[in-house]
This record gives sequence, C-alpha cells and structure tokens, in this order.
Amino acid sequence: MTSGLGLDGAYDATLDRIKGQGKGKSALAMAALMWISRSERPMHIGELCDALAVEIGSRGMERENIPSEKTLLASCLGLVAVDESSTVRLVHFTLQEYFNSHSEYFENAQSTMAQVCLTYLNFDSVNELSHSLDSTPVEIQLLQYASSYWGLYARNGLTDGVKSLALRLLGKFGEHISAKLLLMGGFGAWVGCRRYYKTFTGLHCAAYLGIDEIAVALLAEEEGCGADIADINGHTPLAWAAESGHEGMVKLLLGRKDVNPDSRDRNGGTPLRWAALSGHEGIVKLLLDRKEVNPNSRDRRGGTPLFGAAEHGHEGIVKLLLGRKEVNPDSRARYGQTPL
Repeated sequence: MTSGLGLDGAYDATLDRIKGQGKGKSALAMAALMWISRSERPMHIGELCDALAVEIGSRGMERENIPSEKTLLASCLGLVAVDESSTVRLVHFTLQEYFNSHSEYFENAQSTMAQVCLTYLNFDSVNELSHSLDSTPVEIQLLQYASSYWGLYARNGLTDGVKSLALRLLGKFGEHISAKLLLMGGFGAWVGCRRYYKTFTGLHCAAYLGIDEIAVALLAEEEGCGADIADINGHTPLAWAAESGHEGMVKLLLGRKDVNPDSRDRNGGTPLRWAALSGHEGIVKLLLDRKEVNPNSRDRRGGTPLFGAAEHGHEGIVKLLLGRKEVNPDSRARYGQTPL
C-alpha cells in the first residue's frame, strides 16, 4: 500500500470475497462502500448506519434494520475503517481511486442516494420536527446530511422515483426543518426566524438547487403559485437561480410571462446584480438580452451590477457591462465608492 502498485488485483479479489458472502452481508457492504466513496463530505458512523437502514418510499425507520458498527465493519472485510472521531472512511486513498475508475460498481449511486435522503426527510418523525432545534436529535442522525445534499444527488440522478419523493417534500417545504438546514448548511450560529423559512417555498428550493424538471412539476401542480413568488427578503426563484448559477433554470423562468426579469428584493438587488456579484457570466448575458432589465440599477447601498462584479473580481462580467451604453463606469455608491 505504501507504493500503491498492484492494488487493483487486491481490491478485485476482496470485492469478489465480499460478493461471495451471504446476500445480506454482501448487500450491506456494497451499500456502505457506495455511500462512503460517493459521499459529499466524510460521514459519521451513525449517519451511515441510518442511511443503510432506510427502505426507499417508507414512512418511518425500522430500528432493527440499523446495522451495528461491528456488523458493518465485518461485512466490509477490512475495506472500511472508523477513526477516533467516529468518522467512517475507506481503508486507503487508493481504494477511492479504484472506485473512481470502476464506475460500474455504483452506476445508479446518485439516484439511490437521493431517494434514501428524500425518504428519510419524508419520515413522519422528521416532518414533526420544529424549526427551533439547534442540534440533530440522537435518533435522527442522517437529518443534516440528507437536508444538505439530497438536491445535489437529485440533480445528478433525477428519476421518476426521485421526482416523486422530492415533490412530496417540497409541497410542504416552508414548514420543514430541512429548509433551515439547507439554507444554513447545517445548524449554524445564526438560526434566523421561522417566518423566513416559511416563505422559502418548494419552488425557491428547486430554483436554488437548479433542478429544472422539479420546478416545472411544481408550477404545474400548484395552481395560484406564480413563478415570481418572493420570499420574506424579496428574493424570487429567478434571483435564487441567478445567484446560484443555474443557467437552465434561469432560461426556464425567463420564458414565462409571469416572471419579472428585473424584480428587486428588499435591499434593491436584482437577478442581474446577484448574477454579476456571483460571477455567472452566462446568466448575466441572458439577463442583459432582456429589454426590461436595467443594467445600471442600484441597490440600497447605491451599488450597481458593475460595482458588484468589480468588487468580486469578475473581469468577464465587468467587460460585458462596460460594453453597455447605459452603464455608468464611474457611478458612486452611498459612501462614495466607485467600481474602480
């Protein structure tokens, strides 16, 4: 292992041995290897064991399905280890490289992991949790991970099953604890107010995550729910998509007559301002092509899209904006700052 030479053969042999175990142990080991090798961050052993126990589409966890750490490690035949902080990992970095080059092992990983996360978030016990929580309940260990990453898995592995589970969650998203966890990236020091999360709808979430098909389904299902709905800060789905860099979602929303491409939030920011500030050049071009969009609009600080792009070092967007006659290259913000 020190040299990393000839390990493919060793891994091939070990995986053959894993598959040769009883059906239960083999399935447990391969599922564990999938989660560890495809996780978005290192997972705690409790999070992994919860993930492995989920039956997709169920309404609650069968506690007897949760494997013990001892059973999990034994079934993996030495390919998985748990460190002193209870973080679970592959036994060596070369095993991660091995799985990266052998995609046939986990072909449907993204959709499977999305369905597990969404099933977990749709559990009755999770639906009942309050926004006031400031830590993950001991008995619901996968909550933070599932809230933070289901969208990424869904975007990369959208199937009918994923879509159905996502729509079930997003239909009540403003009331769900996962809205807070998604926006805060977990339990942060600033927990905000419940009123804010209640105004962050399923459509806002789909735009923020960039999952076009789910946004289309939400708009078709929810009569009276316009595509230009604003959250408590005045952020519309278009603003969320523009800030997050989801060009397909921006095109989808700009194609609707009920979407204002130059809407302003509570601080005076527009979708163009957010796209410029965040460095999404393709989205800036899309917005500048719309005659309703003012390329020289000012937020409450007096900052323009050019100011935001210059402040954050986005040279390509600065060039785009300087090419517009309406843009004042020497505009002054509230305290006299200019783009230069």
